[in-house]
Amino acid sequence: MFKAMMWLLLLPGLVAAQTIYKHVDEDGNVTYSDEPIENAEEIELAPLSVVEGRQRPVIEDSSGNGQPADEGEDEEAVVYTRFEITAPRSEETFWGPNASIYGVLRISPTLAPSHSIRYFLDGQKIAETRSIRVQLQDVVRGAHQFSAQIVDAEGNAQATAEPVTFYLQQPSVIPPANPAPGIGGG
Repeated sequence: MFKAMMWLLLLPGLVAAQTIYKHVDEDGNVTYSDEPIENAEEIELAPLSVVEGRQRPVIEDSSGNGQPADEGEDEEAVVYTRFEITAPRSEETFWGPNASIYGVLRISPTLAPSHSIRYFLDGQKIAETRSIRVQLQDVVRGAHQFSAQIVDAEGNAQATAEPVTFYLQQPSVIPPANPAPGIGGG
């Protein structure tokens, strides 16, 4: 077992030290090989670039031993730099009882895995989800206020978007009291 492990450790060094040959045939086709070819030139490859991985932050636990920070702790420290409602637009008017009204948000950075979004219409919670888009259903005629809030797993508010006011107008089924001349048989 030990010998097998040693071969695995030595293998990358052996591959990196291997000789490479370049051969160009009479038609100009270039061939690279790790085996010598007649009339091939030996080439030396540039060393491989190596990029070190990012280190996880170290925190001290109660015993004083440095331990990598848990993902959950980093996640809870998320500071949202942008959280805004992009739809409906402020003072936007929708027409008709079948109007499709969607609430859409812009969030930066991306929503943390344990966070969710609470949506409110006229102060009443209508949904809690991780989606940045929600359909507003059963909206009646009139003025409405739409708002949203990012909450953590315990329900604590992490960010609140500036609320927007929008309007839903519906055509009236009651004819006007004084129709214009020439309309309605007059």
